[in-house]
Amino acid sequence: MAKSLAPMTASEWFDLFEHGLRSLGDRLPQALRLNGSGEQWIQAQLSLYAWYQHDMEIWSGDRNAPDLPGRLFTHDQQMAVEIKYLRKPQRARLTATAPLDRPSAVNDASLCDDIERLKSLQGYQHRFMVVVSADGIDNAVDTDTLTHGAMMQRQFAVAGGSIRVCQI
Repeated sequence: MAKSLAPMTASEWFDLFEHGLRSLGDRLPQALRLNGSGEQWIQAQLSLYAWYQHDMEIWSGDRNAPDLPGRLFTHDQQMAVEIKYLRKPQRARLTATAPLDRPSAVNDASLCDDIERLKSLQGYQHRFMVVVSADGIDNAVDTDTLTHGAMMQRQFAVAGGSIRVCQI
């Protein structure tokens, strides 16, 4: 049985995400170097941080929405969050529509898809997008995509990059 959470404000969720991600320290940039598992690792770490530091249950995935894998959520629908890691893609990962002189186009499309999935969620009081950008990523377009329509946002530096949290 899931624990019932006291209602939290958006600001309290922002604090939980920031403190949880900062607590990862030097492990964050190393984990993000692991091909294809960085986002899942961050999700797991945030879930464990909430459990051990705040006695809160935040889960990954949703049995009722299998098309939204990787999303973190609370059972009482207080909060849902998508996590995206932006990095420079390898040339082989560029899509046919992505210009070769703008490798962030792959990140843009994927980020837009995640934002749209998050916006389509019904019943959640707070919906957040957490974007981790590796050092050296020029994500001006990603930032515009992310912040368009965001109600609140917070950005902070971490080892190996920066993190932006937006309430969608």
